[in-house]
Amino acid sequence: KELQLEGGPGAFTYTQEGSEASGFDDSKDFRELCCVMDKAGFTQTCRQQIFEAVAAVLHLGNVQFSGNTDSSKVDTRAAPALERASNLLGVNPTDFGRAIASSRLVVPGGGAPIRKEIGVEFAQAQRDAVAKTIYSRLFDMIVGTIG
Repeated sequence: KELQLEGGPGAFTYTQEGSEASGFDDSKDFRELCCVMDKAGFTQTCRQQIFEAVAAVLHLGNVQFSGNTDSSKVDTRAAPALERASNLLGVNPTDFGRAIASSRLVVPGGGAPIRKEIGVEFAQAQRDAVAKTIYSRLFDMIVGTIG
């Protein structure tokens, strides 16, 4: 409940495909996962952080954008998903939404960076890149812990 993952895999864009698979006992599989993680040396705090990061990625995938080819913003209907992802990542939702729906241009000579609006398609790609980066770094941390 604290991760706000209600609705199962079909409720999340990144896991919708294949969400109708049958023959799995998710509760049992999750208990086994926790047991294996414990044996591998993951503390309860570390396991919780892993689950929070995965939940944040799932919520981030549900963030949709409105706009056109030149500008975009987080769609108001996606605000709850952005809020959940941001809370799990410990970042400000307004700033995070603005960051994934724009690009930042560095001015030569040390001037202040310029924020440039981007279109919906690019914002979606940027959202996905952020999600992939979080997931990749999480994977690297897990592999490093297992050793």
